[in-house]
Amino acid sequence: MSDNHNDHHKREDEATTELYIPDHDPIGRDAYAYYALHNAKSPSMKKDQLSIYGIELSKQSDSSFIASALIRSTIHKPVRLKSSPIVLLGAEGRAIARTVVDFTELGVLRPNTSRPWQFEFPKASILVPGTPDLQNWSLAFEKDTEHKLDMEDMERAGISEVSRAKLRKIVEQAPLLDRNELSFMGLGIKRNESGGLTSTILIRNGTMQDLQITQVPLVVHDATGDIVARGTFELSDFNIKANTSKPVTLVFPKSGIVKEHIDLSMWSIKAIE
Repeated sequence: MSDNHNDHHKREDEATTELYIPDHDPIGRDAYAYYALHNAKSPSMKKDQLSIYGIELSKQSDSSFIASALIRSTIHKPVRLKSSPIVLLGAEGRAIARTVVDFTELGVLRPNTSRPWQFEFPKASILVPGTPDLQNWSLAFEKDTEHKLDMEDMERAGISEVSRAKLRKIVEQAPLLDRNELSFMGLGIKRNESGGLTSTILIRNGTMQDLQITQVPLVVHDATGDIVARGTFELSDFNIKANTSKPVTLVFPKSGIVKEHIDLSMWSIKAIE
């Protein structure tokens, strides 16, 4: 069994997952009990992360491997995973095999849940010769080393190269994301003519998954630390590539303003569950 996290002391930034089996994909009672047991054994995660918790690994007669696991999400909103490279890691985190997995059938992954999944590593996916050391194996989304700015939509929208260069610099200088973290970074905010707030934020996807974000609840804190605005935003066809950041402009209507006198000399924006 894999377990990359040995610290079980619950901290404020940690979260746990509950086993979730969708109605359209039922499993038997014994299988449910099996996965529920392993989910209960799985370590705490930080908030807004994706991870894979390996349960059982078996070698097939054709020298391929099949791993049963739980895909776990503590991201505060539902996400839909797309195709992604997955690596089988052996002793000391050495990559043993690599395969690209299509998660279409997984559907939507709810916040703070885990879903059973089987990963197949065919013989051709094995990266090392001979018999690999898999006594302490684990599974992981493949990690790219360089976090980049997703410029695809900006290029289509005709945003100038000067503006893109400024955004690239912000992305390069932003605090490092934890592995598989999703976060929101405020770029600019102002009161608009309707009495609401117009904000530009950077959505930062540190996961190794392309994510489709459909709905996100957000709050704005001003310089005093008070919540000054709330809003739930429906995002149409908003896709953010793996390990990239992408800007978006969101407008909090006047009805979402919860404080009369707002100090925006400093501010932050956060997602809420």
